[in-house]
Amino acid sequence: MIMPQRMLPSVKSSRYTQQDAVAPPAAERGFSSRITMRFVLYGEPPKAPPAAPPLIVAPVALMRLVEIDDIGELESDMDRLELGPEDFGAETKFNGWLVQAAGGRLWSRRGKELTAKFPDIAAAVAPYADAHLAGELVYWTPEGRMDEPTVTTVAGTKDPAEAVAKLRALPGRFEYVVFDALALEGREIAPLPTAARREAILETIHPEGPLRISAIYPFSEWEGVYEQGVDVGGDGVVFKNLRAPYLWRPLGKPEPRPVGTWYKLKPVSTDDFVVYQLARGPKGRLLLVFGQFHEGRLVPIGQVDNLSSEDEAEAIERMKKEGPFVVELEFQGRFPEPPGALQHPRLLRFRPDKNPEDAVLPDRYAP
Repeated sequence: MIMPQRMLPSVKSSRYTQQDAVAPPAAERGFSSRITMRFVLYGEPPKAPPAAPPLIVAPVALMRLVEIDDIGELESDMDRLELGPEDFGAETKFNGWLVQAAGGRLWSRRGKELTAKFPDIAAAVAPYADAHLAGELVYWTPEGRMDEPTVTTVAGTKDPAEAVAKLRALPGRFEYVVFDALALEGREIAPLPTAARREAILETIHPEGPLRISAIYPFSEWEGVYEQGVDVGGDGVVFKNLRAPYLWRPLGKPEPRPVGTWYKLKPVSTDDFVVYQLARGPKGRLLLVFGQFHEGRLVPIGQVDNLSSEDEAEAIERMKKEGPFVVELEFQGRFPEPPGALQHPRLLRFRPDKNPEDAVLPDRYAP
């Protein structure tokens, strides 16, 4: 089943900016059908709209994506499930906080209310009190890049007034990018296929101000979506099964992670680091405390704890015999503060072939 082309803009058609990752305003699309008329568009629909269930106006346990390391994993699932490229769309994986807009209020993934901390976005979603939206709360720097730590700085502040003060002092802007909906116009639409939910969102949600709608591209253009999203600080690409429903559970229950529905391919980088100290974490796990050299001085960067028992034994033995040693770490991004801090670091291997001085901090992260 191929998604209507008006919903699949070409990523190749123009120079990519953060605006290309969102859909055009409703006035530019000319849709006029109501939600109850959309069942006929996508194949294998119910013959008539189901009776309206109770409206979802509170936060829930949202669906998780299946993480993949390469596109071959998705292609294997496609073959096994008898799905093809035409069954999937590609979407920018925004880099921020997963936020629910339910009952016209903002909630974190875990159900913590954020409404008072983001008054402009709260005002933008307030008209949709009869809807339950899923989206990403994103901070854009003045240079046009997404910056997740800034989202955490504001959203993680306990006092709402202090959070707003921090927000107002920032030079960039926040946006709420809607990528799905569990309910619209007082009706649950989660059981509908992704393509039908997408059409319903474009019909019902009117993006303006900080409220945006994420764009979906043809599966064949996923590499462009991935690369261009990462260029503006995105977190990779999401692959969505256009035939699949959205699965959710009551808050507090395990988040659904169905195979064959949504996948994410995240950017990964590697580099060499000096382990200069070993420590034990609160749960007894061994921590490798690491850094990199800049102009002859060791700059502390962070710690990693994803060690197997064999890795722990080797790290302890190396520290006893050699002192500081070099490891190669995998990570998804780096932050300016603390200098060169890593996002989701993971130990790949020990590097006995490298000297500690070979692990150099890139100049752009220099303290």
